[in-house]
Amino acid sequence: MSDSTNTPFPAVREGLIGAGLVQTADARDLHACLGVGRDFTTWIKKRIAQYGFVENVDYVIVEAAPPNGGAGNRGARTEYHLTLDTAKELAMVENNERGRATRRYFIEVEKRAHEAAAIDMNALGGMVKRIVARQISEVVPALVREQVATGHNAVIQGVSAGQVIEMAGVTARKGLRGLPRWVSSRLYRFHATKGVVVRLASLGSRQAYVFDPMVSREWLMEGGKAEIEQKVAERRGQGVLRLV
Repeated sequence: MSDSTNTPFPAVREGLIGAGLVQTADARDLHACLGVGRDFTTWIKKRIAQYGFVENVDYVIVEAAPPNGGAGNRGARTEYHLTLDTAKELAMVENNERGRATRRYFIEVEKRAHEAAAIDMNALGGMVKRIVARQISEVVPALVREQVATGHNAVIQGVSAGQVIEMAGVTARKGLRGLPRWVSSRLYRFHATKGVVVRLASLGSRQAYVFDPMVSREWLMEGGKAEIEQKVAERRGQGVLRLV
């Protein structure tokens, strides 16, 4: 095994895996950080097969631009972007101090991201509360009544993909499994075009992205509602066109 003491930990970035945006790490950077003796391609393919990692669930494959612009007849190379859970497992199975340190690093990154999201949501709460109050009769009447009745405060912290689906008028979810993830990916991209940051927050027992209510409503008005309706029609066997 090569000396990896001075090799930096892999950078953690947001990436799309499946239908959701998650924190990811580059497998090639992880390979260098761990100081694995085998070449990268052999190592990652063996680990994927050995531990049953699933493409588009635990990782995605990306065809990257060739190094140095293709100098030396080098073509595009295959990169693997891993979820942090997958990266942590790969670090752990190396069974050495560097692997353990890398796993602790990933855990700390996740912890700090969750803490930052909670702080940002609290700071944003007052503004979002005013927005919701102004739009209550048009945007989320049933949802707000439910929140008031139960004493929950998820609405003033932002809206989830499921809540945006309800804003579009879809309340019956039978036969629509996976629709929130589909909507979430489109909402995230729309927020990005508007320069609005999407945060990760705790929704009950799970972590999920929450979206700005006004930006979400704008997305619905600019075609998102029609997209949802068409997707619902497809899922229920009423549509003939397929969205891309």
